[in-house]
Amino acid sequence: MAQKKGAPPAPHLFERAALYFTRTWGLYERAFGRTISAIARRMRFSFFLTMTVIALALLYWDYYGLGTWRGVQLGGNKNLVSVEDSVFDWAVARRPVDPRESGKVVIAEIDECSISHFEKKGLPGWPWPRDRHADLLAALGDAGVAVVGYDVLFLDKSTEADSDQMLGQVAQFGVPTYFGANFGDAGDDTPATSTVNRWPTALPVVAKPTDAPTASIQLPYAPALRDRAGFINIGRSGDGMIRDFPLWKQSGDWGVPSMAALVAAKYLHRKFTRFPQSIRLNWRPSHPLPVVSAVDLLPDEHTPCLKPGQKLPDLKGKIVMVGYVAAGINDFKPTPIDPEMAGVMLQGEAVENLVGDTWIRMPHEGLKYLLSALLIAFIGFEFWRGEPSQDIDAIFTATNLVLTATALLTLTFSTFFFDIFTTVGISLTFFGLCRTYLAGMRGRALGNDDHVPELGEHGRLHVVLLIVRVSVGEHLDVAGKNPELRRFWETNEYRRHIRRALYAHGYAKIHEGLIERKTFLASDFRDVILMICDAPSVEELRWEILHDLKLINDVLHHIADENRIEQVITANGAYVDLSDLDQATRAISLQNTLGKVLQMPVDTSLRAFVAADVPCLPRYVYPGDTPKSATEEPTPCDTPSES
Repeated sequence: MAQKKGAPPAPHLFERAALYFTRTWGLYERAFGRTISAIARRMRFSFFLTMTVIALALLYWDYYGLGTWRGVQLGGNKNLVSVEDSVFDWAVARRPVDPRESGKVVIAEIDECSISHFEKKGLPGWPWPRDRHADLLAALGDAGVAVVGYDVLFLDKSTEADSDQMLGQVAQFGVPTYFGANFGDAGDDTPATSTVNRWPTALPVVAKPTDAPTASIQLPYAPALRDRAGFINIGRSGDGMIRDFPLWKQSGDWGVPSMAALVAAKYLHRKFTRFPQSIRLNWRPSHPLPVVSAVDLLPDEHTPCLKPGQKLPDLKGKIVMVGYVAAGINDFKPTPIDPEMAGVMLQGEAVENLVGDTWIRMPHEGLKYLLSALLIAFIGFEFWRGEPSQDIDAIFTATNLVLTATALLTLTFSTFFFDIFTTVGISLTFFGLCRTYLAGMRGRALGNDDHVPELGEHGRLHVVLLIVRVSVGEHLDVAGKNPELRRFWETNEYRRHIRRALYAHGYAKIHEGLIERKTFLASDFRDVILMICDAPSVEELRWEILHDLKLINDVLHHIADENRIEQVITANGAYVDLSDLDQATRAISLQNTLGKVLQMPVDTSLRAFVAADVPCLPRYVYPGDTPKSATEEPTPCDTPSES
């Protein structure tokens, strides 16, 4: 249909959609606001203390638990730890700087090329014969390698006795080499095969070891290999990810080492028991360990897998980790930087972290719970005190930014991970809950229709604009070295008590920010509080005014003592009748009345204002209007009418 000439343009599709969404969202927001309002009218400021206690109880439940009931564990799952692990994965994979490299670890991969090369020659490709492994170890010894870690299981003898014997001899007399084995606690699925003290490389962790539990043990076939065996079976986290690497396990009075721990201990000339039992690996997504195909290290094969222009790495004095990486052969494992990391790469990363001393130090897992509890207690206490919402927002935002930046910077530029991301998340959730509830309480004070009828609704057109000025006196005998700072703090305290009283029990709408806080005028108007009372009758209006002023007076009188700076609280107000006025005239009348109140002398103390029982208030007279008689001024009443 063609649009008529001169007619306004039809609303755009997106404009109509935005209008529809705004109206629909307004219905939801109004219903939600009324729910918060109903709670706020009953619980008032006790809500913040109640929610703080509940939040602290939930933290205790998650960390300690309450034991078991009928075989079911009651709490103690430490869900914050698992959530923190996911955040750690995200952060470590995206940090801009990798940890420093030691340059001491090289990976020798038995990859597809190393396998297919021998298959093309008509020789066994996979698995490599053990004499070929022996040739590789001999070549590594000739290259001056310091120590070798062999991530291959040689559990059973092969059909070629000479091949087995050759590998055993090279392992015994060649370069120091540590081999993989399997170790696990005995259970239903893993029957016990021996006691832990029979593990050749196990060390006692007490002076006189007596406790040697049985365990599931699978060691290499030859004595020379068994004497340098460490376990390579690595357990995963609950979500299947590998983040922490076990270096050695304590079973009874004995410590059983991993292959990586033996390799690093040999290189660093120390006992493996001096390492932590487990470390959080410090991944380097942008700078992986140097890699070479294992077949290229065999001198008789003439580097068939070396790419053009590449050179073999200098292995003198290095640590070489050997293992299968060909697809379908190796047990690939998910890590934060690679969903399919070869086992030998994982072993190499562990050795790299140990010899480079770059593994991640983390605080005790209870720290995040303690910090969460402290933040929750602080947030709940500040909201309960009635601190200005703008100040709470600023302090809370700054605190979380500092904590988050500290965690990211320490993870990026050091070997320490301050794992407080879940702490920030929990505090954000709790802060949002308190902030939402405070918005409901402020709604009563600001006069939205979720709490009290709006101006004009149900005939609420009798209005008093009341100015309360909160300042401090000139007697600074107890003000200390910085009287201006003391005066500033005292004024904030008086305002806080007034705000707390009116939010919870007052009838007036309170408007504190007459001037934008960012302007230079804000400091000159910070002692001014504008209160607006409106009612369907002057009787109820007067009752509400007296109620709120007496409430403020009682609160300030309660906190006043000889050790505080003298308080000077003044109040002035003006009454305006807005009935029978159109919208434009009503706005002008309110503005003129406000100007009149602001121009009144600051000489009526709050106590005198209340003691005078407010027999009448200055009335704003509209231009051209006939002044009303004194009998029509506000008159005393006992209780407010229902409206």
